[in-house]
Amino acid sequence: MNIFYPVSGGNEIGASCYFFHLGDSKIIVDMGKRYFGKKVYPDFLTLINKGFIDGLWEIDAVFISHVHLDHIGGLINYIDELVNANIYISAESFELYKAVLYCNLKKTDKKLESFFMEKINKIMEKTVLLYYGEKYNIKDLQVTCFKAGHILGASSILIEYKDRKILYTGDFTDYDLEAVKAQQLPKSLEVDILISESTYGYFENKINRKSDELNFIRRVKNIIDNGGNILVPTFALGKSQEIALILKKYLNNGILPNNMHVVLDGLCITYSLIYQKSGITIFNDNINIAKSNFHKKINNLSRTIVITSSANMAPYSRSYYYYKEMMDDSKNKLFLSYYRDEEYVKEKYINKFKRNQNTYFYRIATHADVIGIKNLIEKTQPKKVIFVHGDFSSKNRNNIYSLFINFFKDIEFILSLNNKEYYF
Repeated sequence: MNIFYPVSGGNEIGASCYFFHLGDSKIIVDMGKRYFGKKVYPDFLTLINKGFIDGLWEIDAVFISHVHLDHIGGLINYIDELVNANIYISAESFELYKAVLYCNLKKTDKKLESFFMEKINKIMEKTVLLYYGEKYNIKDLQVTCFKAGHILGASSILIEYKDRKILYTGDFTDYDLEAVKAQQLPKSLEVDILISESTYGYFENKINRKSDELNFIRRVKNIIDNGGNILVPTFALGKSQEIALILKKYLNNGILPNNMHVVLDGLCITYSLIYQKSGITIFNDNINIAKSNFHKKINNLSRTIVITSSANMAPYSRSYYYYKEMMDDSKNKLFLSYYRDEEYVKEKYINKFKRNQNTYFYRIATHADVIGIKNLIEKTQPKKVIFVHGDFSSKNRNNIYSLFINFFKDIEFILSLNNKEYYF
């Protein structure tokens, strides 16, 4: 009996971790981390209690779709138990993969650094690089990864077992971003089961990326023209590069004034330099790296946009210090992304700023929307679609299940639940 089991990341955005038992093979796709009170996810105890495995030493392989922490953060917790499994990741992701793991090591207690360094070294020893479009054999499975869009190195993963084809999308975009191209699948790929992310699945209408981008730029221009500065705290990996490249595009075409400056700080710098090494040029005369203690000098400047990490504005983060320096001046503005996003920003941090007249909310999407998911279903013609990486609990949102069940009459749709097995 073949089994798909969301350990976590089923009916939630965060801690993506999915178990497959196909024939003689037991694999895990993604192993993200999320904290819930004192409990850390993923938690494999229910998988063990249900008798699907006796322990993680039974896992034959771990495949990683991309390197956001909600997809790789759990590796450190469980690497010692994955004694028989290599970790497979796209070659394009590797430099970011190392950086994400080592940068998060720096946030640990100094007393624990050597402990976690040992864990990371074990992860690196067990990591195998995948090249797009090449098939890899894992016991009785064949696995192929394809470009997924979303961020540099992201993969959609095709698993073939006997005559069955299963496509796990990972986080994907069906449209080109500034930094990366759209998901790239074989033209004639049809699958039996599609396991699709559904981050934006609760929007009934297509997200208008161009309109959102222009609204963002219009607001930026207005503030800059009035001598203000802008703080954009955002996700350091993926989103910060996307925003920087959007600003660069409108600087180059003259819509934004050429005497304004964009400054990246924090981990945004680290990851952007890796993007540059891959051939995606971010920095130039207008897009700069913050110098030491730049946040203390920002009040002496004008017409500057600061893009920094710590999207949740957590106390004592880099973005928090910028906020404290900048927001006494009414000309300066804080730009926050809409709450629902790929790393599940905690609402408790955002609520403090919602009623602040200096705050502007924007959306720069890096996930497929409901139309993109629909188009993928039409392309791959699955018999069954399982939605993961989504939150359908809000009464104010459309249910992706109800949107599709009447449109595709011959397809079975499942909104996955954590710790529930699905047989096929």
